[in-house]
Amino acid sequence: MLRAAAAAYGAGIGVWTFAYEAGLAVPSATEIPTVSVGGLTVGGSGKTPFAAELCRLLSAAGERPAVVTRGYPDELSLHEWLGRDWPVVGHPERGLAVREAAGRGATVAVLDDGFQHRRLDRSLDIVLLDADLVGRVAWRLLPAGPFREPPAALTRADVVVVTRRAARVAHAAAVARWARGVSSAPVLRCALEPDGVEPARPAGGPRSPGGPEVGVAVAGVMKPEPFLASVREVGLRPRLEVILSDHGTPDPALLEAIEREAADSGLVTTWKDALRLLPLLSVNLRVWCLRERLTWEEGRGELLERLDQVADGEGRRERSRG
Repeated sequence: MLRAAAAAYGAGIGVWTFAYEAGLAVPSATEIPTVSVGGLTVGGSGKTPFAAELCRLLSAAGERPAVVTRGYPDELSLHEWLGRDWPVVGHPERGLAVREAAGRGATVAVLDDGFQHRRLDRSLDIVLLDADLVGRVAWRLLPAGPFREPPAALTRADVVVVTRRAARVAHAAAVARWARGVSSAPVLRCALEPDGVEPARPAGGPRSPGGPEVGVAVAGVMKPEPFLASVREVGLRPRLEVILSDHGTPDPALLEAIEREAADSGLVTTWKDALRLLPLLSVNLRVWCLRERLTWEEGRGELLERLDQVADGEGRRERSRG
């Protein structure tokens, strides 16, 4: 049944793609250059931290970026925490969000999770390839697998970035070689690595867990195993590991067990999970979030060149000539 549903989903994607390729559907122009960060999989490829990295690079180049999202509360809150120096605008109609960003003084919009959102024109289409999945699981479309589009979709990308958390460097390099055989776009590589923990609540509480043990680790993300491995990598040893569904919240019985186990030494989770859990947890419970750093392994200079072209308007001119 899942494969039949995936076949129907793939047929729908094919019709949608044909409509744009044949000129039956035309992307709408935007008030400011728009850089899309997207992926071929559902969650886990690092789109949110990568969007924040783009904003940092654009800010360093003298631009005034803004992040544009669909408007989900956890996405907005996470981006606001990651990017305290640029506005975050959310709206189900992303074109209206870009317009609002321009009205707030932004010179470039960074569209988070926008590769499949083809209704907006974009100056640069960046697609993230998750090395933790590509080459390790069967390429099955939703809902039979984690993929949103077939590999041929990479031909639409202007830049491909292979990201990794748990995958080894050699595997990520192999995925990059495969991507170069599919797409003519530059293929870059980066890693999202654990970089300690920080308190999820406002300043004033303890700045780090009291020792190598922490009561509970909670993961309600697409790929919980890399998160739990990263928790151990930064030196924490949770006594209880709780895995929730993606974007999930614990039921009352599980929440009570988490509170009880974490009462003496706290809880560690992801920032996305913390934003959902904090309203449910006791205000006295110590909560930490795993911090990640993005490190470049190949192609950062190529990305900077492409971003310079966007700032100069070259990306949009090339598309209009096409």
